[in-house]
Amino acid sequence: MNEGNTNMQTRITKNSSTDLVVGFGEYKGHKYVELREYSSYNNDVEGGVPTKKGVTVKFGDLDAVIKALQACHEKVNSEGTF
Repeated sequence: MNEGNTNMQTRITKNSSTDLVVGFGEYKGHKYVELREYSSYNNDVEGGVPTKKGVTVKFGDLDAVIKALQACHEKVNSEGTF
């Protein structure tokens, strides 16, 4: 997890105590996009704290990940089920 280095861009509410945060950053010269759960359960930190649940994607792999997500989205939309 790249605490403190991720620029949060989008926060999606998952439930009353957990948000999915999408952001980007750089670590040791490598640019990345991160999707991570933040928990506000039982803490006083505004915006919650990052959890271990998440994924970091290198910028070089981002187009392939986006295409894969779009293909899944289109398949679910066209078929209506998994």
